[in-house]
Amino acid sequence: MLVSWGTAFFEYYFAVPAHRTGCGADLGQQLKILHEVITMAVLAVFPAYYLGEELLWNSRAASFCLIAAVGFIVIPAR
Repeated sequence: MLVSWGTAFFEYYFAVPAHRTGCGADLGQQLKILHEVITMAVLAVFPAYYLGEELLWNSRAASFCLIAAVGFIVIPAR
């Protein structure tokens, strides 16, 4: 239980301040995508290093899609 709470702590530690401080500078869509990237990073790295699980191809593909989404949402559409 402590390990799961510790994992959630780091996710919220990075995500919540990003929403609070970035709301004026960034769009809500940008903050949501960044939140998803932080969540995916925590939930992909933790099993790989702590549990010794292999990162499967579909998890790698999802990570790539999220990184692409960050690129699309951060670059302003003009």
